[in-house]
Amino acid sequence: MSETNIIIRNIETIEEIHEVEMLQRETWGANDVTPLTNLVAVIEVGGILIGAFDNEKLVGMAYGFVGIYRGELEIHSHMLAVNPEYKNHELGFKLKMAQREEALRKGFRRMTWTFDPLQSRNAHLNLHKLGVIADEYKPGYYGTGEQNELHRGIGTDRLWVTWFLDAQKKDVVLSDDAFSLIRLDSANIPECVSFDETISAEQLLIQIPKNIIALREENLQLAREWRIATRHAFTKAFSIGYYALDYIRSKDEREIGGKYILTRKENLQ
Repeated sequence: MSETNIIIRNIETIEEIHEVEMLQRETWGANDVTPLTNLVAVIEVGGILIGAFDNEKLVGMAYGFVGIYRGELEIHSHMLAVNPEYKNHELGFKLKMAQREEALRKGFRRMTWTFDPLQSRNAHLNLHKLGVIADEYKPGYYGTGEQNELHRGIGTDRLWVTWFLDAQKKDVVLSDDAFSLIRLDSANIPECVSFDETISAEQLLIQIPKNIIALREENLQLAREWRIATRHAFTKAFSIGYYALDYIRSKDEREIGGKYILTRKENLQ
C-alpha cells in the first residue's frame, strides 16, 4: 500500500461501478446501497462519481448528483466512502477536492451534503479543511436509523452544509469572548445553556465528544444526551441567525472534544 500508487479519477466502467456497490456494502451494510443502475443513469445526466484507486483496486469513492436547493442548481454530494485500511492517506479530502474540480468543470458553483454533527473527523474535514458552512440542522433526516448499525441508538440527525466551490478558504480566528452553548453538569452530562434572541456574542461554540461511536458502545445514554444537547444548541443558534463556519480540535487530551465555531450571518463574506 503506497500513497504514490493511489490515483484519483472519474469512475468510467460498469466493472468499476460494481466495485462502488461493494465498497458501499462494506461501509454501510447491505441495506444502504445505491445500485449500479441508479449510478449509471445519474452519471449520464451530469452526476459525479470519483474513485480512488490503488493500482486497479477501488479504495475510496465520492458520489454526487445534480439538484436544485433554495432555487440554486448544485451538485449534492450524497456519499463518500474510504476503505478503512486507507484512512491515513487523507483520501476523504482528496476525493472532495477532485469532486470540486469536476463540478467546476461542469459549470457548478456550489455543492451541498449532510453529515452527522457528532462525528468529529467529518466535522474537521468539512468545516476546517474544506471550508464549508452550515446553517441548517435536520433532525432524524433518515428516520430513526434503528435498521442500521452505524446509527442505532443515536438517530440520524444531520447538518446540511454548503460548499461555495470558487470561494477562497479563510482561516477563522477564535474570539476571546466566544460563548459556549454546551456545558457539563457535575455528572459530566452535557446540556445546552439557556440563550435567546438577545445574545450578542460574535461567536458561539458547540462542543462535541471526541468519538461518538466509541462513546455509544461504552455509554449509550450519555451518547444520547450529547445528541439532545447539541441538537438544541444548533437549532436554536441557526434560528437566531448564526452559521457554523469552522471546527477546532482539542489541543488538550483531557478535554471532552472539539468545538464548532458559529458566527452571525452578517459577519460572513
